Amino acid sequence: MVNQRGTLTNLNLGLNNINEVPVGALDFPNLTSLSLEFNGITIILPQAFQGVPNLQYLYLTGNKFPSWAPEMFRYITQLRTLGIGETPISVIPNNAFMYIPNLIRLEMSEAANRLSQIRSDFFEGLNNLYSIDVQGNRIEHVQPLGFANLPSLRHLDISYNQLQSLPENVFLNSFLPLPNDRREIYCCGNPWFCNNDLLWFRQLLRENLDIDIEKPGCLAVCAASPSGCPPEGTPLRAVDFCLESETQPYTGQALSLVGWIILAIIMTILLISICLLAMVRYGMSHRRKKTERSGIRGRRPNDVISSVIVRWWCISDGSSIFDTAADTSRPHRWRTHLKIDHPITSIENFNDS
Repeated sequence: MVNQRGTLTNLNLGLNNINEVPVGALDFPNLTSLSLEFNGITIILPQAFQGVPNLQYLYLTGNKFPSWAPEMFRYITQLRTLGIGETPISVIPNNAFMYIPNLIRLEMSEAANRLSQIRSDFFEGLNNLYSIDVQGNRIEHVQPLGFANLPSLRHLDISYNQLQSLPENVFLNSFLPLPNDRREIYCCGNPWFCNNDLLWFRQLLRENLDIDIEKPGCLAVCAASPSGCPPEGTPLRAVDFCLESETQPYTGQALSLVGWIILAIIMTILLISICLLAMVRYGMSHRRKKTERSGIRGRRPNDVISSVIVRWWCISDGSSIFDTAADTSRPHRWRTHLKIDHPITSIENFNDS
């Protein structure tokens, strides 16, 4: 029995009715993989894994403990993979992984988890963390830097949560591109609100087509928005043409700007109308003057001569219109010569008549 304990490296105790893990029950110094999945474990004491110091793979999925103390991992500092999904965990304690800095894979998936947020200190110090799986929880909010400063992170599954947006610095110094290495951010199955707050994330996905965001049967699309733009079901990577005013309500500054624009348009129309009216009046005046000049030029020469002769005759022989009116004894010879029955062709013809 002693020899078996010393040589055992893989132990599977899953699908049993284990309610607790007594201190000292696990005494396998060379054990590297332990499965306690789908039992009824409600609590794990900090000293429970004291006898397995070389443990690298620990699977606790499908149990009933709502949280744990960081000291639970004090004696298994070489742990690489931790599976803790399908448990009623609602809160991850502060410094939860401080004793397992070499962790590479963390699995906290499926609907039994009750995580509602990701704090910025959850994964602090896990520089070797390659994969995080928190799909199927109730995550609605991720704090700034929630998945930041994880230089080895290549796989993140946040699908089937309640996420609508992500802070812009959430992946700071994480998901760094490497040659011939694909990255995965499974963000499908969330009610993403595709407004300006999410624009940075959508642009990141457009510029990095090597990042996988969907799984079979799981689409990464926009949820319905109050403005209707982009339409519900629009892929996150798609380019839409919504204006700022279509996705955001008008602010007081925007309304003031609109008012000034309307006033400028009205003033422009008024100025154009005044200019057009002035041009019309000028045109009419110019046309009237041109018509008058054309009328004068169009009169016949005989008419002009007749007018001159009549005027000359009326004031000839030292008489004038006024003289005639004053002296009634003088014959009104000018009256007899005003009757012209035929056109005047010359002064001589006028004298003959």
